[in-house]
Amino acid sequence: MRRKDEGIVEPRISDAEWQVMRVIWDHGEVTTPAMIEALANTGWKPSTVKTLVRRLVDKGMVGYHVRYSRHSYYPLVAETECLAAARTAFVEKVYRGRIFPTVMGFLMDGKLTAAEVAELKRLLREQESTPDVAGSGPSTDNRPS
Repeated sequence: MRRKDEGIVEPRISDAEWQVMRVIWDHGEVTTPAMIEALANTGWKPSTVKTLVRRLVDKGMVGYHVRYSRHSYYPLVAETECLAAARTAFVEKVYRGRIFPTVMGFLMDGKLTAAEVAELKRLLREQESTPDVAGSGPSTDNRPS
């Protein structure tokens, strides 16, 4: 992930590297053969998986150690940190940093389940009881971008 003075920014990893990271996050620590097996549904050759892992090591996303001639890989960056950075980068890039139109756009797509709507309502009630961190109050721009 790239870092700027103001904090963490979007991880610079490809879609394929995200798939590899998910395997590593899911396992916590994983050997090369186990990773190749977990990614068998992609149709990638073992050399492709090894190349993707090497790139992630080079980018500082993954660490490794060798035991008995076998490489084991583990995440150096938490999944939650990567997701938060990618989410922030998406909102900045696509919605110009505006949260309200981002949420409205997803809501208007109508792809939430009843359980997700209930959870969203709970979170909104919780947010109402929390002082506004930015001090700017709610956005008046109700239009999704």
